[in-house]
Amino acid sequence: MAIPVDLDQEQEVLLEIKMGKLFLVLLMGMFLVSFASATVDVTYSVYEAVFEDDGSFNESNVPINNFEVEGYVCLDTNCQTLGQEIPGLNPVYSGNNVKIYFPTNNMTDYGYTLYFHNENYIGWEQWNIAAWGTGSYTNPNRIYLSQKRTGYAPIQNMVVANEVHPGMPLEIDFEVSIDAETYAAIKDNTQSGLDHGETLETEVKLEIFDSLDNLIYEDTTSLDILYSGSEEVSFEYVFNPLGNYEIRLTTNITDEKVINSLLQIASANVRVIEQEKTNYSYTILNGLIMNPLIPKTNETVSFSIDYLSKFVDGFGAISDVGTDLEVVYTFNGLENDSSEIYLASDGTYYFDYVFPESGLWEVSVSGSPNPALGEDIVVDSRSLIFFVYDNLNNQTNVTSDYFASLNNLIYPTGSLEEGDNYGFSFDYIFYELSSSGNITSMNGTLSLEILLDNSSVESLDYNLSGNSSFEYNFDLDEGDYGVNLVLCPSIDSVLVGHCRYETWMFSVSEGGNDDDDEDDKYKNNEKIDLGPSIFLQNETVDYLVLNEKKNEFSLWALFLFLLLLCVIVLFFIVLVLLMRNKNKR
Repeated sequence: MAIPVDLDQEQEVLLEIKMGKLFLVLLMGMFLVSFASATVDVTYSVYEAVFEDDGSFNESNVPINNFEVEGYVCLDTNCQTLGQEIPGLNPVYSGNNVKIYFPTNNMTDYGYTLYFHNENYIGWEQWNIAAWGTGSYTNPNRIYLSQKRTGYAPIQNMVVANEVHPGMPLEIDFEVSIDAETYAAIKDNTQSGLDHGETLETEVKLEIFDSLDNLIYEDTTSLDILYSGSEEVSFEYVFNPLGNYEIRLTTNITDEKVINSLLQIASANVRVIEQEKTNYSYTILNGLIMNPLIPKTNETVSFSIDYLSKFVDGFGAISDVGTDLEVVYTFNGLENDSSEIYLASDGTYYFDYVFPESGLWEVSVSGSPNPALGEDIVVDSRSLIFFVYDNLNNQTNVTSDYFASLNNLIYPTGSLEEGDNYGFSFDYIFYELSSSGNITSMNGTLSLEILLDNSSVESLDYNLSGNSSFEYNFDLDEGDYGVNLVLCPSIDSVLVGHCRYETWMFSVSEGGNDDDDEDDKYKNNEKIDLGPSIFLQNETVDYLVLNEKKNEFSLWALFLFLLLLCVIVLFFIVLVLLMRNKNKR
């Protein structure tokens, strides 16, 4: 028996299904459109730079591709504490450019942190970035990933030990351990201290020379040392025949982050004696350490070394004796200074030195027993060979540094139209900070650049003094604007110390405002709380903070979207009800 079919009812169901699908498609489309319009995107360009030996930062026009960028939410004023990754960051890479998407509304009052990095370069960290609103912008200031012109991996705390008879001289055919600490040539100076897992590839070579300076053994190991980190290196060797040897450990940076590697050496001059030797005196030195690891001229460098001296009588009994230590300072192969001291008991000897010139230095410590008892004397020595850099661009006895500060930056944040007068102002201070903490006012310079649609339309330089305020006004044309400020301390018109950078962007719509009331430019002004200028990974170079201003139309756009959505939903409800009433008739 055939089942009767209500064709009108079937058509009604099919129509409702089609209308539901259509509604869903429209709803998803509206959602995607609203999502796309609820972000601001900023395009950054990345280039290569070099940290020169004099401390200067040498920027170039060489683009860098194949980099990555990470972004995090700042949880405190200086972005030292980071929260989650920026949602929807979605970096889009194209050559040396990257487009980054920020949420419409700031997630905290402290902005965001961005970190740009490439495995062959030193990274660039930028924090307190206030970017929000809608639209697309291009950051007019470049990002620089850098390399160091020269660098070295310090090696110290070298310990050469008799594994069979600890605390005794090296003995023939007994295993000897050769250990040391190797340190990274780059410090991790990121503001947040976030572990990016960046390392510096460093090679450590062991060489052993006999008394005739013939190389009799060598071995090499490669280390990946985290920034500001260190790695232990360990070798083993069995000496034969008896005699005097030099054990040398050399570090060489093989990572592309450092262009020229300066070899650093830790060495030991040792004597290998027969097993179970008696009736002699000996001294053992180990663990020569210096601080700081990368010394500069005219600063105090601290050293320490462990020592012990013993007498072994004819029956093998061991007793304490004193130690004579001599420290020799050699500069570019010539002895420059020396000192001697007698130490009555075993322990650690501490001493300081100020290196007057930059270049290659060797600090060698030799020890011998006192009194020298028995039929034989076994002496010992340890040395470090390292490079001393000039202190603050070859200036000696430097006691000050120089800074520029920018505060209370005020500029309009409301909607802007073609023909409006735009004004901004800020307070500035140029000052000298002495090593004792005293602050002295000084002169400085201001470079002001105004860009319209990424082209410079105004470029001005000012000589400023002390601390005061600065104000500037100009008339607006339609387009996207950027304002760049660079304040630098100066002495006799020569830039010194640390510059302060600031930049911000805004858009101007078509139209005009015939109201010439001077008070208009202050009506929607906003006082901007500025964070730290900038931070360039691992070096003390200032950089800019990008402040994107909020688009005032974003809330209106959201309101209109919700209103339109309600109208669409209401339309479909009414349409469905009308169809059902028609079928019931």
